[in-house]
Amino acid sequence: MPMVLDFDGVLTNVEEEGKPFVEGYTADLARMLRRPVRDVAAQLDLIVSNALQADPARFGWIFGKDGCIMAPAQVDPYLRTRAAARELIDLSAIMGTGATEPFLELLFGYNYSKTENVPKPGAAFFLSSVSDRRLPAAIISNSGTGGVTRKIASMLSQKSPAYEWWRARTFGDARKMDPDEYIERLPNGELIADPKDEVRWDPTLPKTYRLNGFPRDTVIKRPYYLKRLCALKAVWEIDLGRPLAWADFLVVGDIFELDLALPLLLGCHVGFMVNEHSPKWEVAHIGRFAHHGRILNSVDEILPFYDECISPRVS
Repeated sequence: MPMVLDFDGVLTNVEEEGKPFVEGYTADLARMLRRPVRDVAAQLDLIVSNALQADPARFGWIFGKDGCIMAPAQVDPYLRTRAAARELIDLSAIMGTGATEPFLELLFGYNYSKTENVPKPGAAFFLSSVSDRRLPAAIISNSGTGGVTRKIASMLSQKSPAYEWWRARTFGDARKMDPDEYIERLPNGELIADPKDEVRWDPTLPKTYRLNGFPRDTVIKRPYYLKRLCALKAVWEIDLGRPLAWADFLVVGDIFELDLALPLLLGCHVGFMVNEHSPKWEVAHIGRFAHHGRILNSVDEILPFYDECISPRVS
């Protein structure tokens, strides 16, 4: 059974590693607003504790030409800070239409490089165990490939065989947050010369669905993510010498909308690595899929769930 992993939040503690990001982001925002850093930090905290908690459907990671919310705001420090900053900018009325998102993206990219590597307990053992067993596994992350492999190197040592094994199976910049297709032009405006470079959505799949207890649609349409999953599926079919169904896959992530909504719809087994900020409606949704969905609370629970998933195939 192939296993696809997100990285940040699954194998790392995002709340701890994100602290330098939040500090840098807040300081840059304060400079732009020409306000004291302490005041801006207090305002952001107030927005998070009040507005984001009171109306979680209104806040999130906005992306795409139609301005869709692609992930909830409260799930990690990166998205909380970004959403709160947008609200503060809107309340301050200091930016024109269309200027806010590019500015927030600029702050995000600049300050993400300040994040620290804080592995979760058991992360290094898990990575070593998967490589020792030579399981068909890969990491698909929104983070850059280099950033993820540097974190893996600090967990395993660059000289270890496990590091080299994972380095070849780590794919960053997955654009899981992107709902748009690219058929004639790439995001940078260049014409696509080769049809295989096109990014299309499967028209047989729905674009959204609604989770019980949450008043906003969850966007399923993520063409780049689908293309990455399909490419891995094709490679593993060659390696394993047999056709694979989506039900043959296990996907593990910590942000349901980004990592798991699409795989769950495709029919994959999914492991939802939860924390204290995981939305309760998403946790309840996974609980309805007893046969191929699992709530995970620690890295140590991933491989037992994987073995449980494959056990019917070896019995």
